[in-house]
Amino acid sequence: MTVNRTRQFYLVGVTPPATREVDVDSILDLKTLKTNLGLAFHIIEPASIDFQTDEHGAIEGLEGILDATAPIGITINGQPVREVLGPKGLPGVGPYYEIFPDHLGNIIRLLRKYGSVVKAVNMGKVNYHTDDPVIAGYLFSESIYFTKKITPNHPLWGIKDNTAIFIGDTEIKAWQQNHKFLPPSLSPKAIRHYTPLMEQTVRGSFKVFDAIDAAGETLNVYQYMHKLAAQTIGKFCLGLDFGHFNEPDSPVDPIIHDIADMLLLNKKVTARGDWYGALPFGDPKRLKDMQQRTYSRLQGAMDTVDSRDKPDLPMADAALKATCVVDYLNRAIDENGQKLPKDLILPNMVIMTAAGFTTTSALLSWMIYSAITYPGEQERLLQELIDSNINNDISWTPEYAANLKYLDKFVKETQRLHNPSFQPARTTKTDVILPGGWHLPADAVLVPALYAIHTNPAVWENPLRFDVARWDTEAVKKRHRCAYVPFAAGPRGCIGFNFALQEVKILFSELLYRYEFSKESHGAVDYDPDFQLIRPMNLSSSYYRTTKNGLTCEAAWCRIQVPQCSLLMERARLPPFFRQHWLQSPRELHPDFQPFPTYPVILQFKGSYQSIIDYYTTTRTPAIPGVPPVDQTRVLDGQRHIQIFQPLPASSTGHAFELQITCLGVADKGPAGMITETEALLVDTLTGTTYCRILRQSFAVGQGGWGGPKKQKETVYVTPKREPDAVYTQVTTKETAHLYRLNGDYNPLHCDDEVAKKAGFKGIILHGLCTWNMSAHAVLSTFAGGDGRRLREFQARFKKVVYPGDTLLVEMWRMGRKNGLEEVLFRTSVEGQEVLNNGRALLAVESVGTKLPTWITAGFGQKFAGPNGANFQYTDEQKAEWARDPEKYREYRKMIELELNQRFKLVLRNTEESDEANEFSYKEMCIKLSNNPRLIDNIIPKNFNVSCRRPTPGNGFLDCLVGEKTTCYTDTIGGITPNGFLTADGTEVEVDVIICATGFDTSFRPQFPVIGLDGKSISEKWAGLPLSYAAVGVPNVPNYFMYSGPFSPVAQGSVLPLLTLGTKHFLQVIRKMRKEHIRRLSPKEGPTRDFGEHAAMYLKRTAWVDPCSSWFKQGTTDGPLVMWPGSRLAFFDHMAEPKYEDYEIEYVSGNRWGYLGNGFTREEFSPEDDVTFYLDDKYLRDHVQKNKES
Repeated sequence: MTVNRTRQFYLVGVTPPATREVDVDSILDLKTLKTNLGLAFHIIEPASIDFQTDEHGAIEGLEGILDATAPIGITINGQPVREVLGPKGLPGVGPYYEIFPDHLGNIIRLLRKYGSVVKAVNMGKVNYHTDDPVIAGYLFSESIYFTKKITPNHPLWGIKDNTAIFIGDTEIKAWQQNHKFLPPSLSPKAIRHYTPLMEQTVRGSFKVFDAIDAAGETLNVYQYMHKLAAQTIGKFCLGLDFGHFNEPDSPVDPIIHDIADMLLLNKKVTARGDWYGALPFGDPKRLKDMQQRTYSRLQGAMDTVDSRDKPDLPMADAALKATCVVDYLNRAIDENGQKLPKDLILPNMVIMTAAGFTTTSALLSWMIYSAITYPGEQERLLQELIDSNINNDISWTPEYAANLKYLDKFVKETQRLHNPSFQPARTTKTDVILPGGWHLPADAVLVPALYAIHTNPAVWENPLRFDVARWDTEAVKKRHRCAYVPFAAGPRGCIGFNFALQEVKILFSELLYRYEFSKESHGAVDYDPDFQLIRPMNLSSSYYRTTKNGLTCEAAWCRIQVPQCSLLMERARLPPFFRQHWLQSPRELHPDFQPFPTYPVILQFKGSYQSIIDYYTTTRTPAIPGVPPVDQTRVLDGQRHIQIFQPLPASSTGHAFELQITCLGVADKGPAGMITETEALLVDTLTGTTYCRILRQSFAVGQGGWGGPKKQKETVYVTPKREPDAVYTQVTTKETAHLYRLNGDYNPLHCDDEVAKKAGFKGIILHGLCTWNMSAHAVLSTFAGGDGRRLREFQARFKKVVYPGDTLLVEMWRMGRKNGLEEVLFRTSVEGQEVLNNGRALLAVESVGTKLPTWITAGFGQKFAGPNGANFQYTDEQKAEWARDPEKYREYRKMIELELNQRFKLVLRNTEESDEANEFSYKEMCIKLSNNPRLIDNIIPKNFNVSCRRPTPGNGFLDCLVGEKTTCYTDTIGGITPNGFLTADGTEVEVDVIICATGFDTSFRPQFPVIGLDGKSISEKWAGLPLSYAAVGVPNVPNYFMYSGPFSPVAQGSVLPLLTLGTKHFLQVIRKMRKEHIRRLSPKEGPTRDFGEHAAMYLKRTAWVDPCSSWFKQGTTDGPLVMWPGSRLAFFDHMAEPKYEDYEIEYVSGNRWGYLGNGFTREEFSPEDDVTFYLDDKYLRDHVQKNKES
């Protein structure tokens, strides 16, 4: 039975409150009541309504409402109704300079500051922005509350035309007519009809991109994608060939040029106030003139489309018979036999042409950016094309594009993180209340800020990370429908979206299959803040043509007799780094000496010669029937692959080695050049044993185009999307190339600047095989304990040159084990640019581990510890005495610190103190091990100093090993059993407890995301070397300070003084920030890089570089050191005063002098404060002391 009552309701937060009576007589449930109240109060999400009264607080259920006698307050999601806030900005212009030029980043910043909706008043023009997908969903639905009405506040006001589909209002007759006739021209069947046009257009561009490749030039990605997209849309919309790819420097057609200028001018004009748009000169006048000229040019182009002798057809049929969209509109009739009015065709063709090329050109550019910026993406995409049998000869159909599942997700992730569209705004029909309680007035323009929605951390996990795999997760599949909006949604969604998606998939796939993109621009990529869409402006790339089909000839080229000394001489000819780290044994005649397993790859260079050779004379390519001679001065390495069947012997004595080289074939790449692929077998002719097989691809630049065969695509090894399992860093030196050439590769490119510059390089380049071998060393050191005998296969493709002095970063992923082999994928880069890719190694699985000797010695401050270095408790008497006499306690602390500060000399190699420490520790360990030769041999290190790592203060441990109740096993454990463990010979040993020391994370990388101003997390920045600014800060990460960060002196003594000193240092910075109104500060890149270079040079003097496993080197034996380059006292001296010249500083007001305010100090307005303090002795003493210190 219903109760015949009315109740008064009001909006909490609205002043003065306006109550409304609602008859609840016929309302049977709470949902209906909320719906009615939503309509009454213009609340767009009735389910978000909550109730309360002043007397009883929150009200639950319909019965509570019926029982209430006082007016009932309405809140939204528990929030009162509130006005949208935003920055106030400056008089006259408002917050214009808080938003532009970086409107993408600044809108996000304001939304994070003010809430999910923010208000921006720029020069009198009012816009609202939201990053809430729920609000965006209601907005795009265009209900009784929202519509597309282009008012003076709307971003499209400058080019509004109510006769056109995109730039006109919704609730007019023209929009209904346009939406009736235009969508059939973009239907799925119509897209199939125009698919050959897309294919023909992109293939017609190949001659230009081939010519750019052949010339070795780089290009601005957007400029050429602008041409390509416009070429496609010109044929589709107007039936015109704009001739954009007749020549590499063909100009952009005037129609396209004018449309782009019109959109540029519109953004400039509408971003300012109405007063600016009304000016009769400048950009506003140019915009009006450009719009008229654009319409005139389009009309001229449309007049060339001849539809006179063609029959009119129903819209669906006309779409499949038309040669272009203009032809379709000339002939299409509806069910009543009516056509789209003539006066509507021209403005719609302007918009279809403009929207067609601007969106796809920007999206194609961002796709190329993603492919060359995010590691592994280009290879994954190419592999999918290969697996899908897609190449430059197929006839494209929509099914081909639909089957490219990875590409589809790649496009989505690119549009999520780099969306061309920015502001698909809608206008309120009435005042409305949004989820969260935000109130908007009538005729308010609300913009779903797509970039902010797509990077909203409340919606997307790790939103700034480019992660194609996220699209397979349940969280993303169940996302809100407007959490991802590639262009727009709802009734005014983009009618050409499916056409554009098909177009970019075909154009991008064709380019990706034929070319390898390589990023040539440096630094951040900028977008154009003055253009209507988001396009990259300074992205440069090279297009290296990689398509290779079919190899022919298999003629044996030559046989090279390998000199007897070649293998033996390997160690002597390798640079010092290689000698120190690559070989496990110290000398050639040592019984365990191993040549490095990939050494045979260099034998072909020097052949049977034992003296210095003329590179170009001795490395001539033998003639191949039907193939032009090869100019060796223009040959580059392409890829190397070695398969190892037998470990190399330590000496060639008793062997007759021969390198048997066969040409497997050639591939003609046209004007770009020619690929030659060879096979080399290293064979002992005395026994017939084949030791290894080497596959080599070389590229003869500019020596193709003779009509030769092509080569099929090969398997591409794509590194996983996850973080690498290991990272290895190696710094080359200016001498590395000169030293490496002693292996036999005497190409003058690696030692003669003049020759290298003539070849187009900036100076001598490092041997590709040096980088290749260094990467092999990284894999073996990381996953094989440096044992080269475990390597079975190794390959990598050369992508970019490396210059001596560059730092190599090798990232490695373990892919699992199969048939006794472990697969490791890797890539090598320099400053974020890949130099080797397609990297893969196969390692024989080792069934046992290895033992690790270590120094077990007295700890720091040993004489202040208990007996034999043991811990102890201070007595109550001692504590009481120090409490009474702090000076005595200070003296005690100073004695301990004195010993610690004198120990740094032990760390320096070849010092008297270091030698004495080694001798003392060796004797002490021998005594504690009772001079047991087996234990001494297995436990005491032989190849690193006692200071290589922090000494293990194992008090009583060594004594225990030789105790009567102890049996010490030094061999590797053969396995774990239910009762204990197995020794190496299979004997079971029963034990009660097994303690596993698993180690800890030594990478310094935070376990939580810390994102810098450049969008990169500290974990990403420190994937290889955790380079900090002097142990306290990180470039581009403002207001972030670290205790005991990388490069702090944690190995030089106790940590407590470091914490005290760090706190004082940070407080100095904080006081300066507070006093001078500093918004944020972070270390500069230059000083940080200089610090890293100084540290790397200095630390070579220390025992820390010895081959011990240490967390000083992030848990490796030869990784980069991250210790303070000097003593603790040197660190204390550095930390005494912050070096503000090393910091990027941003002030709250934008002016470094803004903190001066009204020109007075606080003391001048406080009667209690002393305003003549500068005459005090203490003030003068402090300033004299500072002058002395400086």
